[in-house]
Amino acid sequence: MDLTIKIKYNVPMKLWTIQHINVWNKIKGKGSYKCDKRFICFSDFKEPYAWMISEAKNQVEGWTEDRAVWFWTKKPDLRTHKTIMDPTRPDKELHVLIEIEVDPKEVLFTDFDLWHLVLGKSYVPKNDKDWDRFEKSLPRKHKFSGFHKLPKKFQKEIERSWKRSVVKPDHKEMTQAIKQDIKKEEVVSTREFWIKNVVKKPKSS
Repeated sequence: MDLTIKIKYNVPMKLWTIQHINVWNKIKGKGSYKCDKRFICFSDFKEPYAWMISEAKNQVEGWTEDRAVWFWTKKPDLRTHKTIMDPTRPDKELHVLIEIEVDPKEVLFTDFDLWHLVLGKSYVPKNDKDWDRFEKSLPRKHKFSGFHKLPKKFQKEIERSWKRSVVKPDHKEMTQAIKQDIKKEEVVSTREFWIKNVVKKPKSS
């Protein structure tokens, strides 16, 4: 069964991404930005990330990158990002909300909640009945096994199910998107804001 969802939208749509101010500076200076591989977390999420990039290459025409920039289909509420209104505070970093307008055919969309099942290398069911079927199909000794300890046939079934996390852009509010770059000419608006620096400084000895 082919679970691939082909997007047939031709109308430009808006997407939003929150980035460090350095990203916006690169876009203004170089005309585009591609994700810096140094900031990709591969240690725990190597397979899910590689799978998503593979899906992008299969479904998005012209996708060549092994990395992606993440977006939301709904404008983020900056109040949920530890926004600092006082720019004189020392524990702050300047970020920017970037709004772009693009052809949705250049983007891969995924359900935010289902993507977390993919991150956990879990089975993405069609419904509750399908989940029960999959659970019952697992041998007793593998009921609580991690992905890499499961027999290969179950690993493959799990990976095939991940396609269900790929959705249409109007799927629901919690839809995320990936695109292989940000081009300067795609940017509609930007809003700079300060957020709390979550990186803990080492204690002095």
